[in-house]
Parts: sequence; structure tokens; C-alpha cells
Amino acid sequence: MAAYDFKGKRALVTGGSRGIGKAVVKSLVDAGAEVFAVAKTQANLDKLKSEIPSVNIIAVDLADWETTRQTVEKVGNIDLLVNNAADLDQIRGMAAFVDVSKASLDKSLDVNLKAAFNVSQIVARDMIKRSCGGAIINMSSTAGLRPL
Repeated sequence: MAAYDFKGKRALVTGGSRGIGKAVVKSLVDAGAEVFAVAKTQANLDKLKSEIPSVNIIAVDLADWETTRQTVEKVGNIDLLVNNAADLDQIRGMAAFVDVSKASLDKSLDVNLKAAFNVSQIVARDMIKRSCGGAIINMSSTAGLRPL
């Protein structure tokens, strides 16, 4: 039995096809939620769907502000948003601070910061319109607490 009961609730998880996001998706499905997993890579989403058949999958590049808005608005009412997506290219490559290009910084900010803001705006606006409660969770990592 799940520790929480999310029956009748709808959840959206960005970065939901792998790692921590995938674990969040599985936990929410096990707790009875209707879950929408958002990720950029269709192949990862297809693998997730084969492992968790009840999950709804959405392929979108969160760095694309307008396409993300249009896509998330089509999902409809969301009760729980988990902003988990992150661009980790700079962390994986361990690029030195002095070597990070504008393009890399823009991509990182577009996914790690702006996408969470964008998706949260859409979900919060709908929660306000419906006069209902809900939750928005923004995931972070230790990378935000220490220099790499």
C-alpha cells in the first residue's frame, strides 16, 4: 500500500523519463495519480511507457518556451507539478567556469530555470482559475550548493 493516496489527482513531472524523475513518476502512479511524464527524448519516454503502461508521456524540449506552453496547456488540470528537468551538460563535462560559452549558459538557464518558471506559471494559473489547492515542487541538486 502506498504511503499517500493520490487517487483522482493529476500530476505532471518534468524530466520524468529517467533517474529521480522516473522514480517520482513510479511513486505517484503507485499512489494512484494520473501521471504525465515530460521529457525531451522520445526513446526514453517510450522505455518509461513500456515499464509503466499507465503513464502519459509527453515529448517536448523544455528549452522551447512557446512549444512548452502550448503542450502543457493541452494537458489540462494538474494538481501536482514536479519540476525535475535539468540540463546537465556542463556538469557532466565539468567545463571550467571560465570556459562556459554563452550558448551553453543559455541552454542551461532555459531548461534549469526558465522551464520551471514557464511550466509553473501555466499550472498555477489553472489552479487559481479553478480555485483549488495543489502543489508545485521544484527539485534541485547539490550542484547548486557547491562550485564544480
